[in-house]
Amino acid sequence: MKNAFAIVTLSALLSACAVAHKQQPAQGQSDQPLAAAEARDHPDAGATKAGDEDDKLPNVNMTPAMMAQLMQAEMSFKNGDWQGPYLTMMSLAQQTKDPRLAKRAAEMALSAKQADDALAAVKLWRQYAPDSEEASQYYLGLVILSDNLGEAENILKQRLAEATPAARGLVMFQMQQLLLRARDKDAAVAMLERLVAPYGNLMETHVVLAQAALARNDK
Repeated sequence: MKNAFAIVTLSALLSACAVAHKQQPAQGQSDQPLAAAEARDHPDAGATKAGDEDDKLPNVNMTPAMMAQLMQAEMSFKNGDWQGPYLTMMSLAQQTKDPRLAKRAAEMALSAKQADDALAAVKLWRQYAPDSEEASQYYLGLVILSDNLGEAENILKQRLAEATPAARGLVMFQMQQLLLRARDKDAAVAMLERLVAPYGNLMETHVVLAQAALARNDK
């Protein structure tokens, strides 16, 4: 089970989705990853996790044709085209099952502010790297900002449960900030209430719910 838990703080992701869904204005990014908090208890976890993820990468033998496609895609992207390079990266990812190519496709779509295409790439990325924390962060941010809240609830519930007691309050605050970026504030607050219900003994639970209620009334 993963110990580290970081809520999305990726400025490219947030700005892309803010443009894709103009009904939801962009917000400042005050939330910080929980990796630092968790690192106090598990100082070697980050390095170990990165090594484990590298070990799970497929052994890909890129053919000369694949390398040529890859280089051409990067050159075209650098020159301002995104769709052709995106499709190339998605195709190569599917052929090789290499999550790094799916991630690159997601980055290209996000740079072009194409949230739906980015989500398709991120889903492929998660399929090929199911233990990637970064892929999960992208996925959570995209599904919430596109109001697919149901797809995020079980993930958030599990990760809140997995957080250490010392970090759980911070997780709640970051979760609140992420959920309130959804367009449907009522649904977001209802989900937040369900997620924090088992932790009613924590002061942070009551603060988070009060702030969420204020945000819903100000929508």
